[in-house]
Amino acid sequence: MSGNVGYPLSSVQRAVLNDYIIGEKVPKYHIGCNVDCHFEFNEKDVLYAVKKVNALHPALRTCLVNNDGEYSQVVNDAHEAEFRFIDLSVEGQTSREHALKAAQKEFDEPYNLEQNCWRAIAVKYAENRFILCLGYHHLFVDGVSTAIVLEDIIALIGGNEVKPRSSLDYRSFIESDAKYLNSKRASRDREFWKEDFRTIPARVYKPKDKSLSKSFPSITNFSSISRNDVEQLRNHAESQGVGLAHSLFALVVAFIAKSKALNEVTIGIPVHNRTTAEHKKIVGMFSGLIPLKIEVPENDRFSDLVTRVARKLAKVYRYQKLPISEINSLLKTISYNRKHIFDVTISYEPFPSEHKCARGEYKASRVPEPYEQMPLAIAILDYHEKDDLQLMTNYNSNYFCNSEIGVVDRAIAAMVNRLKTSFDTKLSELPLQSERELEALAKGPAPIPSQFCHNTLTEQFHSVVELYGDSVAVECDRFVMTYEELNRRSTFLTNTLRERGIEQGDRVGFCLSRSCLSIVAILAIVKLGATYIPIDPATPDSRIEYLIADSGMKLIITEDAYEGKECLQTIPTLTISQLTTQSELSSQELVLNSLNASSPAYIIYTSGSTGKPKGVEVSHHNVLRLFDSCYSEFEFTQSDIWAVSHSLAFDFSVWEIWGALLFGGKMVLINEQQLRSPFDFYKIIADKNVTILSQTPSAFLSFDNTDAKQSSSLSLRRVVFGGEALTPSNLKSWFARHSDQHPKMINMYGTTETTVHATYKEISKYHATSSSESIIGKPLGDLDIQIQDIGGNILPVGSIGEMVIGGAGVSLGYYHKPELNQAKFYESENKTRYYRTGDLAKLLPNGEFEYIGRIDEQIKLRGYRIELGEIEAQISQLNGISNCVVQLREDVPEQKRIVAYLVCNSRNEETQKEYLANIKSSLQRTLPSYMVPTAFICLDHFPLTTNGKVDKLALLPPESYPNWQPANASYVPPNTELEIRISQLWADLLGKEANEIGRFDDFFILGGDSLMMMKLISQCNDEFNITLSFGDIFDNLELNQLSHKIERLVDKQAQTLSQLEAQVESLSEEEIDAMLESLS
Repeated sequence: MSGNVGYPLSSVQRAVLNDYIIGEKVPKYHIGCNVDCHFEFNEKDVLYAVKKVNALHPALRTCLVNNDGEYSQVVNDAHEAEFRFIDLSVEGQTSREHALKAAQKEFDEPYNLEQNCWRAIAVKYAENRFILCLGYHHLFVDGVSTAIVLEDIIALIGGNEVKPRSSLDYRSFIESDAKYLNSKRASRDREFWKEDFRTIPARVYKPKDKSLSKSFPSITNFSSISRNDVEQLRNHAESQGVGLAHSLFALVVAFIAKSKALNEVTIGIPVHNRTTAEHKKIVGMFSGLIPLKIEVPENDRFSDLVTRVARKLAKVYRYQKLPISEINSLLKTISYNRKHIFDVTISYEPFPSEHKCARGEYKASRVPEPYEQMPLAIAILDYHEKDDLQLMTNYNSNYFCNSEIGVVDRAIAAMVNRLKTSFDTKLSELPLQSERELEALAKGPAPIPSQFCHNTLTEQFHSVVELYGDSVAVECDRFVMTYEELNRRSTFLTNTLRERGIEQGDRVGFCLSRSCLSIVAILAIVKLGATYIPIDPATPDSRIEYLIADSGMKLIITEDAYEGKECLQTIPTLTISQLTTQSELSSQELVLNSLNASSPAYIIYTSGSTGKPKGVEVSHHNVLRLFDSCYSEFEFTQSDIWAVSHSLAFDFSVWEIWGALLFGGKMVLINEQQLRSPFDFYKIIADKNVTILSQTPSAFLSFDNTDAKQSSSLSLRRVVFGGEALTPSNLKSWFARHSDQHPKMINMYGTTETTVHATYKEISKYHATSSSESIIGKPLGDLDIQIQDIGGNILPVGSIGEMVIGGAGVSLGYYHKPELNQAKFYESENKTRYYRTGDLAKLLPNGEFEYIGRIDEQIKLRGYRIELGEIEAQISQLNGISNCVVQLREDVPEQKRIVAYLVCNSRNEETQKEYLANIKSSLQRTLPSYMVPTAFICLDHFPLTTNGKVDKLALLPPESYPNWQPANASYVPPNTELEIRISQLWADLLGKEANEIGRFDDFFILGGDSLMMMKLISQCNDEFNITLSFGDIFDNLELNQLSHKIERLVDKQAQTLSQLEAQVESLSEEEIDAMLESLS
């Protein structure tokens, strides 16, 4: 390889180079080792050793050659080794830490690969103590090579001679690599990987910045596993006929599966790729990565998982020769805005690095990579047989916050502590946190101060009547009722009920529309010490019959129009006309000495997974503490005006009604007719000066659209979202017209079982423009929220699992359902009552929670577990989408498909096809192919239930809509001269006809790769006289997007030239001559 003759890059080198040259010039792909030397430093000897190995190994003298975007490499025989010496001992900095820090600074310095690919740094910090840091660029040197060079340098420092290890050089590998890629074996290997990964695995970690052209620093965390624990793991592994490495890999797989609620995990495993004895002796870049996909059934034991890992690893090793770049290209990972099909790599490095040489002792260790490209890279370093096993975990800062650093290491330590005694442990029983961490998390919520001087709703209402008796309590249409009148009328009804035989502890239903009478009924029943059960008049008769029978209610209050309903014939009724014609009974208040905070106030029925509704029994204290727990955020007063717009059988109404009654505020009841008219509803909110408005996100879209067309001023100070997941980006249009402080927009997650609301999160303009996730905030002050796995283990930060809520808001349970109560409610060791919500969520580093979706709404399609909420979140980020619902439909037996229903900004039929094609191509870059909907339907609005939520059952099969769009009907030809010119460039590069390329096509989906992209940049720059960057391509992968970008660059170039011409024209001839003379 002498004579400075150039030769091509190997396939593994091209993969490194393609990623390295994209984006900012930062120290990525730096590898190396620190050698802790315990002998006298002799600069002459060390420099001799460095120069000698530089001459001995051609790879160390290899440089990169760039010929107009065509890259090759050449061995520079005149290359001088780069050696740097720092003497800290003369500066008084005599600690090893100072030396390592100084060495790391030099190690991180970027390379000019056209001149140099490695350097040696010696840092002396004490007598007979120095660090020798050997750094390399991964383009030319791999991990095995670093060990070869280290061994040679130490031998030379010790006075020994070193000779070439092999008669071959790296070029022999390049030749064999090129032959392999065109061989039948390579074709067989490609078929294997295509079959193993018929679809791209979902992301494990989501990036904060999705640009592929940017690089982010990584943070390295070191931890250890004791040698005693390691030997126990080794013994268990060997008893199963597998190795220690298999059990360590299985630990990482188990962590990912448990922390991300996955039943299939893909990780990257490094391979040396040195298949011949001679290649094992050569310094060069051979190594690669292979993907390892492992199924993780929920009922597995760890021993099962270890065996599965060992068997799958043995299988995929047979196909390891195909470079990961080829696998990624086969699977078109870059078209999904990803570099690899895995987010986690793990390596086990059993490398004895503690030796003695003629000069003394030395110990080597890996240098942390400053810009590790993987989201998470775990290296298990087994360097010193008497020392503990070292875990070096690199957390990429684009995926992890500072507070998450160490979470993986601690999880592995917790699992090791459990598994060292036996591998027969179920995965569901494996903890991901230490006992101390779990004890801290299991403390439960702390009590909070109360705003109320009484323990029951009745007593607190009476206090409000005494303070604000003349104030308006309820307004409905033109009817107004003061607190004094409301108190008197409710007492009258209380006594009427008592005359009908209703006693404290009984259950009383009412089937009433929103009206003053419904509020009177609620108070009357509560005053009697009975439990109220609201039934929406729109409820089907069969369901009403079930509620009556299941609850055992003794009487139902209803309107005259409903008295004859067949479903009410099995129970005594009390109608409005009966109330108004009865003689006035005593208005003396009924004193209930036995009524207390834990007495039930109401039962609200929710849908059951078995198809039968279940009644949730909620106490007086549950309701009172709801307003205590969020008082500091809301500062409720008697000046507040609450809109009551939800069905009384939906617990959002509990918040609206008691929020007014407990503080002396006014409630404005909105009838069904007003609610059905967006204009009428908006007008009431504006005219009645409503200050607190509660809305489901779906219902608020209509309010927002109406607001955009109105000039009325609103008095709102809080808008509270609940009932369904809120996508912050859906508030963009609202925030374009309103401040995020007036009113404040509050997202509150909750369940009926935890008394309406359980969390609090203020949504700002920033959230609307930067977040697609449904962030539900932190738990209310007297609640505790845990994220648990299927085995009930509390999961750490960043994990996805079931949200379990404990504290004072947890209800009394399901009425008359002991088995269900046992399954869904439990009491912790500290006597805190908890409820298993059935909702998936993630604990964020700042203590807030992200709502993921219902566990029972996770679907399986063609064997893949899919979270429909993830698809909805991706669609909601796209421009022009107001709302979306994604369903798995089976309109034809055995033919399942994912369908997306969209509420889009108004557009005509001609542009809709292009618009939907654009949506599809955007989703193809962010979602695996099996998650991209097969049909899209644009609607003006979604049908809503009586609770204001999207009525998903009312959404029809796609073919029922005249404008439905199958996802494969997406070809739209280029429609501008510039788009046509670009399409021709693409066609030439991709080997296609220009008329095969559409304006919404993606360069990488069509078959482009990084090398083609480099050529495309060069061609575009020449063709249009611009400067296009890698980042410009990655951020504009679709033809029409790239066209817009080039158009902007051309305009900018023209503007710059115009400005220069104007400046030149303003110069005198003497000034122009002087300028030309200075340039020459």
